[in-house]
Amino acid sequence: MLEIANGGDNIKTINLGLILGDKSGYLHIQNKQKFYVEFDAYSVLRSSPPSNFIVRNGGELWLSADIRLIGNEIPALDLDGHLAGVMNLTLDEERIVHVADTASNSRWMGGKYVTLDGGKH
Repeated sequence: MLEIANGGDNIKTINLGLILGDKSGYLHIQNKQKFYVEFDAYSVLRSSPPSNFIVRNGGELWLSADIRLIGNEIPALDLDGHLAGVMNLTLDEERIVHVADTASNSRWMGGKYVTLDGGKH
């Protein structure tokens, strides 16, 4: 699992340009943290990071506009926080996503958050 450990209070943002792995690992985004994963604000990139994601309430996960979740764990995405950047979300066969009532989503366009239908941001 990749997460910002206790004592890393001055680390608020992590930018991962490419993830490699065996689909069993987790990225754990906690309150007041922001992870950019294979994200490019200036292009529509099809991305399939071989990872699972936990986004806690108050955390923010930025993914590419066209994302395919392929992580092997259950759930492949556990979303209590904010999911940003995603326009098309594809689940690989038999993948599960948990979405809490605290979850929200948006896109970043023109220098500001743009709420998608049903999003809270």
